[in-house]
Amino acid sequence: MKKLFLLYTVFSVLLVSCRKSDENLDISMDDYTVDIPATSSAVDTWLNTYFNVPWNINVQYRFALYEAEYAKNVAPIELNKVQPSMQAVLTCFINPYSKIAGASFGKVQFPKQWVLYGSGSYNTDNSYTLGSATNARRVDLYDLNNFSAANGENVRRRMRTVHHEFTHCLNQSIPIPPAFELVSKGDYDPEWTTKTDSATRMLGFVSPYASSAYTEDFAEMVGHIVVEGPVWYNNCLAQAGATGKARLKEKESIIYQYLLNYFNIDLYKLQAEVQSALKTSYGVVDPEDVTLSFPYRIAGNAVNTITINPSATHYTTYGSSAAFTTVYNNYKASLFSLGSRTLDSIQFVFSTATQMAFRAYYRNSANTNLVADYDFTIALNTSTGLVSFSKKMPEGTTTNYSNGANAQVQPAFEQYILPYLVNRQFIAAYLPTTITSGNALYRSFAGFYVNGTATNYFYGPVTYK
Repeated sequence: MKKLFLLYTVFSVLLVSCRKSDENLDISMDDYTVDIPATSSAVDTWLNTYFNVPWNINVQYRFALYEAEYAKNVAPIELNKVQPSMQAVLTCFINPYSKIAGASFGKVQFPKQWVLYGSGSYNTDNSYTLGSATNARRVDLYDLNNFSAANGENVRRRMRTVHHEFTHCLNQSIPIPPAFELVSKGDYDPEWTTKTDSATRMLGFVSPYASSAYTEDFAEMVGHIVVEGPVWYNNCLAQAGATGKARLKEKESIIYQYLLNYFNIDLYKLQAEVQSALKTSYGVVDPEDVTLSFPYRIAGNAVNTITINPSATHYTTYGSSAAFTTVYNNYKASLFSLGSRTLDSIQFVFSTATQMAFRAYYRNSANTNLVADYDFTIALNTSTGLVSFSKKMPEGTTTNYSNGANAQVQPAFEQYILPYLVNRQFIAAYLPTTITSGNALYRSFAGFYVNGTATNYFYGPVTYK
C-alpha cells in the first residue's frame, strides 16, 4: 500500500525557524554516528520486556541502509536516545490506547515494526519527514537525536507524529469514510509548505499539512485533538471563523464515529489519557485559552461593564496612565465649569458584542446623582485585540441620554472624551499587565490601551454577564 508521510514545514512555528531549517538542509552526515555497536544488551532487554513480549513489537534502532527510503540520506539514532524515545511512545501511545481499547486491540493493531532514525528525512520542498507508516504494520520515526524528555513541547510534537502515523495504520486497515473527504473537497493542495496556520484554519484544517490531502487531514485531526488537547483544539475552533469551525466540527464528528464504530475507541477518553500522560510524565502545560481573552469575551457578548474611578485604591496599587488621567481630569473640570456638575466616575457599558455606552456618573449643584449616556459602536479583531470606537447616532431616548444631551453636559464630552475614543485605535486587554495569572485578581480588571502607545491606557474592574 501507499506509504504516508508526516511532514513538517520550515514555516511551522511548532518546528524550527526558517534559518535553522536551512542549516539542517545543509547538514553533513559525518556529524552523525555511523552505527550502534551490537552490544547494547541493556537497551535490548528493556525493549524486549516492554515491546516485544507484551505486544510482539520489534524496535529496530541499529542502522540498516536497506531499511531507509530509497534516495534519502538518513543517520542512525544515538544509543542514549533509544530508550527515552520509546519510553515516550510507551507512556503516551501504547498505554493510553491499551487502557481505552484493551490489550487485544493493541496486540492486533499496534504496528509490529518500529524503525528509529537519528536525523530527519529531508525533502526537496523545504520540509523534512518526522514519521511514516507502511501497510498498517510499520512505523518509521526520524529526528530522534533531537528528542528531549526534559522538554515537554519536544515530547508533545513527537507524540503527535506517533499518533498521526498510527492513524494512517488504522486507515490502512479500515478506510477513511468517504464523507470525510467531501467536507473540504476542492481545498486540498499538495503544495502546503507556503501556507500559514491562520489561512488553512479558516478553511477548516488544523495545520497547513492537513490541507495537503484528505488522508493527511484525517491523521492530523486525530493527532492534534488527542495530543494537543481540548484547550488547543477549542482555540483552533475559535480562530477558524464560521466556515472553518463548521468544517472542523464535521470532521471531528466523522472521526469520532469512525473510531467508535470500527475500533470501539472513544476519541475523548483517549484524549484524556494522553493528556494525563503528557502532563504527569513530561510536564506539558495547556496553552492559554483564547476564548477567555478579553477580546473574545467582548466578541462573545460576555462583558458587562468596566468602571473607572480614579480615587479607587487599585490605581494607587497598580498605577494609572498619565495620558488618560489628563483627559479624565479635563473632562471633570469642564463639567464643573459649565454647570457646577461634579464627576464621580465613568463606566463603559457593553450592551452587545458591537455596541457600548460611555456612561458618566455625576452630581448637580443640588447634589442630586445623575447619569449621562453616549452610544458607540465597536469594531473588534479578536485575534489581535484591535478595537475602533465610532459614535453611534441616533442615540436612545431615556433620561440618561437626555442628560447627556444637556447643554451644560454635552460640550465637555464632545471636547475631551469623544475625540479621545474615536481618533485612536485601541487594544482590548486585561490590564494592568502586572496582574499575572498567578494573582487572585487576574482577569478581574480590564480595559484598553492605545495601539502603539502602551503607556496611554484606561482600565477598571470588569463585570461579566
